[in-house]
Amino acid sequence: MICWKNGQKKMNENKDFEQVYNDYYQMILNYINKKLSSYQDAEDLTQDILAACYRNWNRYDSKKASVKTWIFVIVKNKLKNYYRDKKQTYSLDDEENPIGLVSENLTEEVVLFGEYKAVLYEALKSLNDIDRRIITEQYFFHKSSLETARLLQLEPGNVRVRKNRALEKLRKYFKAHGYTQIR
Repeated sequence: MICWKNGQKKMNENKDFEQVYNDYYQMILNYINKKLSSYQDAEDLTQDILAACYRNWNRYDSKKASVKTWIFVIVKNKLKNYYRDKKQTYSLDDEENPIGLVSENLTEEVVLFGEYKAVLYEALKSLNDIDRRIITEQYFFHKSSLETARLLQLEPGNVRVRKNRALEKLRKYFKAHGYTQIR
């Protein structure tokens, strides 16, 4: 229940921000820890995210989104800023959904490539049609090698080999365009 005081909403004892913190801290930390190479950085960023949630709690509108969705939009933005500020590398081998915990709206599941989107698009265009389709199906639509093989009428082993070769081509493309931190 939300109480109003001086034009700002304040949480009452039934559902205060401390409860939101307790409900989401571990989920956010686990998610962030999968994205960063340092547990300490993951803890720091989680605290920063929850502090931002607390500072902006008066802006949360339950009619527009669930608390989880609202929090993970903040998570997405903070991660984007972290990657930009820290020049964090992206692994082309990471098969997990970058925004996997937010699934209520496809627009919230956009890959966090930020300024690399145009380069990624061009890099994908440099692949042949089958290899591009394999990469797209597996990394953007989260299909397994078996599912991709069935879809493209290929052998699963062939899909894995082609995927590895395509990833190597993408790495070389990024390196040739000055993105040396791509793994």
